[in-house]
Amino acid sequence: MVLPRIQGFRQGQSLTELTVAVFIILMALAAIATLVTVTVRGQRFAEETVVANNLAREGLEVARGLRDNAFTQGLRDAGCSSCTPPAYPTLPYPLPEPTPPAPDQEATVELDSTFGTWTLNFSGAVADFSGTGAQLCLVNNRYVQAQAGCPAGTGTRYRRRLTLEVVCVDPSTLQECLNTTRGGCPGSCAAGFSQFAGHRVRSRVSFPGHGCSSSTEGCVVLEDYLYAWK
Repeated sequence: MVLPRIQGFRQGQSLTELTVAVFIILMALAAIATLVTVTVRGQRFAEETVVANNLAREGLEVARGLRDNAFTQGLRDAGCSSCTPPAYPTLPYPLPEPTPPAPDQEATVELDSTFGTWTLNFSGAVADFSGTGAQLCLVNNRYVQAQAGCPAGTGTRYRRRLTLEVVCVDPSTLQECLNTTRGGCPGSCAAGFSQFAGHRVRSRVSFPGHGCSSSTEGCVVLEDYLYAWK
């Protein structure tokens, strides 16, 4: 007995259905790829921000440590007459009274690898993040900075600026004023603000990405007030 041939069961998918299926798969893959890309970029920016925060904090800690070390060794007024600082281009103990050397108060945070000592170098202006001395170098797995710039092959994406400004106080009212003229007290403050009180230290770090590198303030800004406590 021969069974009749059943018609209609050998029909496949049409070209339109196949195209729609491929389109849906491609859209799903594109969405996954975009999500992965955004996640990787966000993770990288977060990691770089952590490094930048640590580098900015290091600048403040170096300034604070050098100030405290100078006070404990009795070096606060060393080499100065009437508390006017000596004109050293590089100060082994920064933050003397009343101001770092002219012409500017921008400094690089430099480490002497031979003796393991820190200094703030005021000898060259680091007026913006494009300056040679602003770039941080990675030498022997340590971030370092120097006015002369980085040795070949050691430059990193990070740049740091350390700015010091004089804080003046009015002895009669104990009110404070930030001197913006980079000189001794009272400077740009009123005449009554004649007494030196300390420094405002601002540590700024910049790195490429997310538009913050084009800002004059950088990506991370930390500041602290270091007073003449002794």
